[in-house]
Amino acid sequence: MRLKTYWHTISNLFTSPQYYLEIFKAPFGFSLRFFIISMVFLGLSLTWRVNQKLIPSLQHQTNIALDEAVTNYPAELEITWNKNQLKSSTTETIKIAYPSSMEKSSGLPPTLGYFIPENFSSTQFSNRLEQESLFVVTDRNFFINNLQGDWTKAPLTELLPTADVVLNKNTSAEFISKLKQELGKIASFIKKLNFIIIPIGLIIARLWMSFFESILLFLFFKLNKLSLKFSKIIQFSLHLVVVAEIINQVASWLYPNIQVSMLTLAYWSIFGYIFWTQKKYFTKL
Repeated sequence: MRLKTYWHTISNLFTSPQYYLEIFKAPFGFSLRFFIISMVFLGLSLTWRVNQKLIPSLQHQTNIALDEAVTNYPAELEITWNKNQLKSSTTETIKIAYPSSMEKSSGLPPTLGYFIPENFSSTQFSNRLEQESLFVVTDRNFFINNLQGDWTKAPLTELLPTADVVLNKNTSAEFISKLKQELGKIASFIKKLNFIIIPIGLIIARLWMSFFESILLFLFFKLNKLSLKFSKIIQFSLHLVVVAEIINQVASWLYPNIQVSMLTLAYWSIFGYIFWTQKKYFTKL
């Protein structure tokens, strides 16, 4: 698709309700190419935002939390990973609080986690723990709370290295420094991968949305005694999705704290306006 043709299409979608009627006369391949090109551009735009805003913000919050872990690490506590088992210098249960940089949601447990230096099962947590937590680490297992009353268990041998590890007040700073470096490498790799994954994921997600909304549009037209081919309705929906996604991304840029998704709202608002202004022309299709 030539740039001039693409610009003509995108500009008319935003300025001319009558142009949407022309979509029903165009080949399906034209709409599909327009949709894919648009989603690639929008996917790259979303990737830039994720890489420049979201990932650095998560890295910053993670680094603050790791620094707090070093600062607040008990001077007398030593934890060793030896022979596929975690051992502690104390037999008491250790409570792990949420980092100060984390905004705790009302749906999360009051405590981040616990370390129990014993062989414990999830059925015993209610008798041992003061409060519900997001995770629990025992001497051999890691338990994650699914927030629905159940725990998912993973052996520590799948999460920790095979080599022996000693963690105390002196070694914690070095351990956290290495962890930061590894997380930085992972973040850099994810940023590069996002340029492929996000555009492809956006294409698939919006194709599915277009198909699902097309079913609703088909039923709507039937109720209004308008007989249109389902393939043409999908073609029409592809253009609506492009416009709705642009509005959705612009809204998220301008109002990053907005709680309402503009995607579906924009889709049906645009369709409602088109149908209201062009209803008599739809009967001629």
